[in-house]
Amino acid sequence: MREYEAAAAEWFGLDEDTRGAVHWAARRGMAYPDPEVAACAVRYVRAELRRGLPGHRRGIIISALVLAAAPLAASAVMETLPSSGPAVVFVLACMAAVLVSGLTLVALLCHRLRARLWHMSLTRVEYANRPAAADPADTGAVPGDAGAGPVVRPAPQPDPVTEVRIDRPKVLRATARAFTSCAVVVAAVVALLSAHYPDAVVATLAGVIVGLLCLLELVLLIQASYHVRHLCLAFSRRPVITLDAAGIAARGIDHSVTWDQVTGIRIKTLRTPFRPTRTTRVLALTVRDPVADIRRLSGRSRRHALRALKYYGGPFAVRDKWLDRSGEEIAAAIERRVPVPITRW
Repeated sequence: MREYEAAAAEWFGLDEDTRGAVHWAARRGMAYPDPEVAACAVRYVRAELRRGLPGHRRGIIISALVLAAAPLAASAVMETLPSSGPAVVFVLACMAAVLVSGLTLVALLCHRLRARLWHMSLTRVEYANRPAAADPADTGAVPGDAGAGPVVRPAPQPDPVTEVRIDRPKVLRATARAFTSCAVVVAAVVALLSAHYPDAVVATLAGVIVGLLCLLELVLLIQASYHVRHLCLAFSRRPVITLDAAGIAARGIDHSVTWDQVTGIRIKTLRTPFRPTRTTRVLALTVRDPVADIRRLSGRSRRHALRALKYYGGPFAVRDKWLDRSGEEIAAAIERRVPVPITRW
C-alpha cells in the first residue's frame, strides 16, 4: 500500500496535461519523451495493476446493495396497492425484480467494461514506457523491433514437436461448477413456484427472489457456454498450439509464425481487475515485419493480431489460462528452437 501511495502521489503530482500526453503517446505506441515522467508513469501503472483497480469495485458493491434492497422495496410498494390475490402479487413482484435486476446487470457490465478498458489503457502505458523504468526483469529493446538491424543467430536446434492442449481437469472443474450452480438455481426457482403463499407480503418476497434467480440463471448459462467451448477444445484430438521445425501455430486464433520471422519473446503477467491475486500470463512473439504478418490474416485473426501488437508488442499472442503448459514452459520450448531474448514485464 505504501508503494502505491508513493507512486500515486508522484503520478498525480504531475499536471493533467502531462498525464494526458503520456496516455496520448501510449495510444500511438510511443514513449513519453521525458524519461523521468515515463518512469513515473510505469511505477504508477505497476502499482495500480498490483492493487487490482479497487475503485471499480464500488459499482459491484452498490449493485449488490440495490439487489439486496429490492425485496424490501417491492414489499413496501405492494402494501400501498389495492388488495390483490397472492398470485397477482407474486407475478407483479417477479416482473419488478426482473426489471430492477436487469438494470443492475447492465450497470455491472458497464462497470466491468470500464475496468477492462482502464486495465488495457494502463497496460499500454506500461508497455510503451517500460524502458525508462530500468526494471531488471526487463531486457530493454528486443532485437528485431523497429529501428533494429538484422538479427544474426545460430540455426534452430532440432527438437521434437511440442503440442499444447487445453487442461482437461481444469476445464472440467470449471464446467462442473457452472452447471451445478445452474441446477441449484433451477431447483430453487421450481421450489418457489410450487409453494403456496398465504398472504401478499410473502408472495411479494417470493416473486422478487424468483425474478433475481431467473436473471442469475441467465448469467450462469452464458458462463457455462463459455466453458463448454473450452471443453470441446479440450476433448479435441488437435492441439490448440503446435511447435514444430517450421514454426508455431495457434489453432484458436488461426495464426502461425515461422521461426525465421521470430525476433523476440515477451511474457506479460496479467492481473484480473477485480481479483488482483489471480494472474495469467500472455505470451507474445515479436516478428521482423508485423505489418506484413497482420496483412495476410483476415477477420477475427487480424483483429486479434492488431490488439496483440498494440498491447503486447507482437502480433502473435496467447494466454495460458486454460492451457496445460504455462507461458514460461512455452517460452522455453520456443527458445530451444530459436535463441531469441525473452522480455518479462
